[in-house]
Amino acid sequence: MPHIRPVLRAFALPAAIFGAGLAAQAQIALPLSANSHAYEASPDVYQLIGEDDHFRVILGRWKPGQSDAWHTHHGDLVNYALTDCKLEGQIPSGQSGAFERKQGEAGFNPKGSIHKVRNAGDGDCVLLIVERK
Repeated sequence: MPHIRPVLRAFALPAAIFGAGLAAQAQIALPLSANSHAYEASPDVYQLIGEDDHFRVILGRWKPGQSDAWHTHHGDLVNYALTDCKLEGQIPSGQSGAFERKQGEAGFNPKGSIHKVRNAGDGDCVLLIVERK
């Protein structure tokens, strides 16, 4: 079992990028996957592990260089890094940014943020995601 460190960071891109992109998203034509849950848009990356009336538990696993499809999170979420991750995120406005998540770190992502993520590291990136319904 990994050692749990009390480290909390914003999820993917800084909130200013995700938040700023929300207003611009309505003006950009996106694929249908953009309105889908991550596990529906990219079943090769995300696996729905379980859910109840309040939460979904999702495992995200990106191979080196692998990207997920455009998707949105329909509820606020917390993610927990099971491995070290070096990722690049993009929002529909075209803004993008790189970020790292160290094993044992937790981060957050607001509901409604449409984005896609690519593993820019040399190893698998594995995140456990708990999303509020």
